[in-house]
Amino acid sequence: MTTQSSKSGTVLVWLAGAAFAVVAGVAAYWYGTRIDEAPPQQVTAVGEAPQAPATQPETAPSATESAEAPPDLSEPRFDVLRVEKDGSAVIAGTAPASSRIEILSGDQVIAATTAGPDGAFAAVLDQPLTRGDHALTLRSIAPDGTTTVSSETGIVKVPDAGGELMAMVSKNGAPTRITQAPEPAAEPAPQAVDEPTG
Repeated sequence: MTTQSSKSGTVLVWLAGAAFAVVAGVAAYWYGTRIDEAPPQQVTAVGEAPQAPATQPETAPSATESAEAPPDLSEPRFDVLRVEKDGSAVIAGTAPASSRIEILSGDQVIAATTAGPDGAFAAVLDQPLTRGDHALTLRSIAPDGTTTVSSETGIVKVPDAGGELMAMVSKNGAPTRITQAPEPAAEPAPQAVDEPTG
């Protein structure tokens, strides 16, 4: 009787162990499958806003890109052509560096100056322009003797009394540049009208 009870207990222990092993295996299989199927999620701390994807900073334009193109110093040109009603004039512009600049009215040199190392020059006429129309050109003489005449022409109209003063720069194939336009006529002041009394 004791031997049979011992055998029965052994069988029950073995069956319980086998059942536990089966249950553990099924649980492990089910849990592993659920982990594999779950998509990865980004963990964000409480109170912390999600971070946006990093972007490349915009590069600032280089100095060479933002810098303006240097002036053309291959020939003399007008930048300023300013004339007064009495014929006195100021002329400024650019030309080959360190060259002698001559201002001509027709074939006559009416003023001369020297361009700086950067090509800039300015001159005041020795004598005021006479009344009437004038065509001015620039001639540069480089230190090596190279002579260049401007392709631009300064056109000036010095008026008679009561006339309009005008100055412009003209060049073939380019729009005319007005450097000094006629001044608009002053409007007469309105006169007061006396209203009848009574």
